[in-house]
Amino acid sequence: MAVLGSRPHYCINKTALRSKEGVDAACEEMLKDQQGCRFKKNAMTLNHGLVKIHDIEDLAKIGSRHKACPYFGSRHLAESADLIFCPYSYLLDPNIRRATKVQAADAILIFDEAHNIEDQAREAGSIDLDIDKLKKTFLGLYKASCMSSECEAYEPLKASLLQVINWLLRLGEGGPKAAGFRDAGFERFERLWTGQQMLDALAEAGLDPQSVEHLWTCYEKARAAEDKAGFNTEGDAANQSVSSDIANPRAGGAALGYVSSLLTALRLLYGSYSEASSLQDEQQQQQQPGSAGGRAKAVSA
Repeated sequence: MAVLGSRPHYCINKTALRSKEGVDAACEEMLKDQQGCRFKKNAMTLNHGLVKIHDIEDLAKIGSRHKACPYFGSRHLAESADLIFCPYSYLLDPNIRRATKVQAADAILIFDEAHNIEDQAREAGSIDLDIDKLKKTFLGLYKASCMSSECEAYEPLKASLLQVINWLLRLGEGGPKAAGFRDAGFERFERLWTGQQMLDALAEAGLDPQSVEHLWTCYEKARAAEDKAGFNTEGDAANQSVSSDIANPRAGGAALGYVSSLLTALRLLYGSYSEASSLQDEQQQQQQPGSAGGRAKAVSA
């Protein structure tokens, strides 16, 4: 069996736990560093012979005792487990499912408290366009587009985020009522669009179906570039000084995660989302030696 959970629930690295950026971001940066995380290196030692019936707290304690990362240990256990426990989002959210590589094919899915599925599925296909988050995401993409040796992968995403930010700012000019929003109470305002009005608004923001598919391709390139990106040392960039507070030229997991959530919601809206490529990747992984391909599993959410 295996119990999948988030990094904050499983992490035992005190440096990551104390990080102001949060456990997820700190973990990703550690893994990209040459020294890495000493607990991650021992994650594979958490096997089914050592870990029997357990919950998240049990695995965290075992990981601490053996100096092995419980988070990556749980993912290692899931590769060969017949029974996997995980939150709803690990199955229903395309982004999380892709990141955790949970394979639902040929598995028996058991949903506890199944009346919550509708809300969870709606949440998985939605995103809040928070102006502050958009600005932070833009800054991450801007840094990568200026300093990364893989800058061409980030440039289209940066330009698109800037267009979305400007669209939201224009929408708010003159106040909510001037933009057609009505007071919903508690300092909240809302506006309902018809289907065509929504499509027109998204097109104005540069998020029409064709643009979204192009941006998705750019996102995939940027995600692949994150692991190998170094500081740009060609042309004028070679003569530019780098501030001491910039540790790396990457956009960061938080920035690309927000981009992924935005584009996934739009691709679901336009009906262009497909997991065909993800399924091909899974099939290739199943054919590799030591994989869990062909095992019948029960996945409980």
